[in-house]
Amino acid sequence: MKISDLQKMESIVSGNPSLSWEGWNVVFLEKDQDASLKKNAAFIDSNWHKKVVFENTGGVWEIPDSILRKGDVQV
Repeated sequence: MKISDLQKMESIVSGNPSLSWEGWNVVFLEKDQDASLKKNAAFIDSNWHKKVVFENTGGVWEIPDSILRKGDVQV
């Protein structure tokens, strides 16, 4: 899903514990014990996570629907 509205993106991030901000980019973290072997690994709070960064490109974040939870985005 393409999201260009900052307020909508802030609402989605604040309501989803798997998402956070890194500058203007949105970060998705998912616990994954096998992540240590992957390029996009992050070690946070004594656990390995898969880290996916969604950059703000041209004022738009493109977040896969599989990451968004039901109710995150009101159309």
